[in-house]
Amino acid sequence: KELEENFKEMNQIVKQMDIDIRGVTGGKSGMISMLNEFKNSIAALKKDFQLTLEKMQRSSLMSEKNKEQRIRLLDIEERVNKQNSQILKAHESVIQSTEIGNEIIRELGQNKEKIISAREKTTELHSVTDSVQKTLGSMTRWQSFWG
Repeated sequence: KELEENFKEMNQIVKQMDIDIRGVTGGKSGMISMLNEFKNSIAALKKDFQLTLEKMQRSSLMSEKNKEQRIRLLDIEERVNKQNSQILKAHESVIQSTEIGNEIIRELGQNKEKIISAREKTTELHSVTDSVQKTLGSMTRWQSFWG
């Protein structure tokens, strides 16, 4: 039962990772391939677990054979737990990448606002400079006319 619960938990985590990866913009091909590897690995472990479990249930062989199968199930359980740990780490990585991406997008928005503000000030300064040049030109013509 514990293994079945671990498989359910891994599937839920993988589904959440899939959703999180879809929310990431750019650079998600590596994350998708890693997620597919996890899915394939989970499927292989689950298949191996189910085959071993079925063998144990079908046969009432000698206790030595059952012991071997029990050892094999324990080995599968250990591999599932390791895989589960790897999936959790990968999920954390996806979350961190998403947070970093969101922070970068926020900073880019702030930089865009600063650039727009600087452009508006430059345009305003250019307009004032043009006005000053026209005034100086008029004053120079006026002075040469009267001077």
